[in-house]
Amino acid sequence: MSSWADASDDPPLEQAPAEYTGGGGVRPRLQLKPRSATAGKSSGASGGGSSKSNPFGAAKPREEVLASKGIDASLVDKRVERKASVPRLTADQDRQVE
Repeated sequence: MSSWADASDDPPLEQAPAEYTGGGGVRPRLQLKPRSATAGKSSGASGGGSSKSNPFGAAKPREEVLASKGIDASLVDKRVERKASVPRLTADQDRQVE
């Protein structure tokens, strides 16, 4: 039984096909031009900020968002902590379970 991987008519990876190399067998090294002075700078009307993109976009800290809505962030934190706390059984409840 033969497999598609058994017999390969492809040239080795070190050699490029003749139509790419002009018959030389090895692809010529790419000759890059030096960087121009304007290549690294933005070409448009950017916001004037840094050239790096911000992974958070235009997101603001939650404290700022809550403050703009007139909500106290510390009260929200306390409410979340209260909901997240695990309820404990009282001593009487614990005896009833046993």
